Amino acid sequence: MSRFNSFLANIKLFFSRLRPKLSLDFGSSRTRVMIDQSLVWDQPTLLAWHSHHQAVTAVGEKAASLRGKTPAYIQLVAPIQQGVIAELDWAKLYLKAVLNHLRFEKKLNSWLPVSCHLVIPANSSPLEVDQFKFTLEQAGMKVKKIIIKPQAIIALNELKQLNQAHGVIDLGAQTTDVGIFVGQELIRAVTLTVANGDDFTQAVMEQVLTEYDLKIGWAAAQQIKHQLGALLNSSGIIKTSVVTVRGKHTKTHLVTAVRVKSSSFQARFQQLANLLIDELKEVISELPAEVVIQLQEQGFYLTGGNSQLPDWQVVLKEALLTPVIISKSPQIDAVKGLSCVR
Repeated sequence: MSRFNSFLANIKLFFSRLRPKLSLDFGSSRTRVMIDQSLVWDQPTLLAWHSHHQAVTAVGEKAASLRGKTPAYIQLVAPIQQGVIAELDWAKLYLKAVLNHLRFEKKLNSWLPVSCHLVIPANSSPLEVDQFKFTLEQAGMKVKKIIIKPQAIIALNELKQLNQAHGVIDLGAQTTDVGIFVGQELIRAVTLTVANGDDFTQAVMEQVLTEYDLKIGWAAAQQIKHQLGALLNSSGIIKTSVVTVRGKHTKTHLVTAVRVKSSSFQARFQQLANLLIDELKEVISELPAEVVIQLQEQGFYLTGGNSQLPDWQVVLKEALLTPVIISKSPQIDAVKGLSCVR
């Protein structure tokens, strides 16, 4: 190698060390960013738009805190719907705001270009992939690699050693991504859009309104879902618990506190769970017999934010007749696995 080529190689190495590895999970509910192995952004995929000033006023948690409190000239926008970019301009503005925040926090160098790895839903079409790439590049990020969620999750260190057929189920807010693998080879991947996390949250809001004449916000419904969202325990006995909830009474129009029982939601939650289970069974039914036999031995790795709903592990194990291992870090597995991809 000539001295000039050696010099160029050293310069390239120097800048590659200055440029950290950025992994991005641009999700329907939350966006997560890892730089190298550190989680630096984990906030709602939501922005607040000021129509008078034609400017973004808040993103992430700050935007989410404005739910139910915004004047007419503030619009709350979720740029990703069911894993797909709903509006390119909103998505670009959101990502730009995230990058500006990371630069302000000194997580990224302001004078170096940004490149990233991106994780997307399993069923993303070529057009949707192109939309992601275009939007990220417009926001100031060059996309070096795109992989689907199941493949990102299987890259986690704890899953790399599996050599038989096994599966991944990522229960998200608006999508469920399923991957079936033999060892590290993906043989089936699908994105399901039935009975996801937001459907359970919406069911809570509707049931509280119907049964208690109480209007509650999204954050309160999320809290109830996780506290009272038990389906069935292993013996099939319905579990009952109670929590106090505050909201606006539809008749008195006053802020009222009521005691809400978990039994109010169990029938609807079981109905939603059965919808998802039917879809999962259909995915399994399309697999070769030898894969199904191994799958029943190795089972599924359960992850995603909605997997935190109590009893999912037991319900899926009994319905699918397979072992189910639940993740210890379900909310960040996709971006964490993506950071392990070379």
